[in-house]
Amino acid sequence: MKGDSTTSFKDIKIGDWYVSAVSAAAKAGIIGGFEDATFRPNDNISREQMALMLTRAMTTAGKSFELTGPSSALLDSFADQGNISPWAKAAVTQAVGAGLMQGQTDSTFASGALASRAEAIVMLKRFLQYENFIN
Repeated sequence: MKGDSTTSFKDIKIGDWYVSAVSAAAKAGIIGGFEDATFRPNDNISREQMALMLTRAMTTAGKSFELTGPSSALLDSFADQGNISPWAKAAVTQAVGAGLMQGQTDSTFASGALASRAEAIVMLKRFLQYENFIN
């Protein structure tokens, strides 16, 4: 997927080192930015935002996770499931169901917690395995 040096985000400028990656991800539907037309490239990313990007990337790659039971059952083990934002609930359910993400502990998902670099690389590895790009 190739990006170019244009983007509709008002806080991304031509010449920014990441502009082509942001442009490609936006065109593929993996990222959407915020209501104020910003991307906020220097902000940290939450676990629920990571779940949304991962599941959108699954869709872009032509794969999806089909639920076989009620979606709430996948999140029942997380005592903090009520803290998952409504816009992220389906993505978190799909990411957990596909094995791309797990809770931070056995009983908490920690949707608003920041994804560490280690968590991000583990999620990317699981995504690449799910998509059969690597073993």
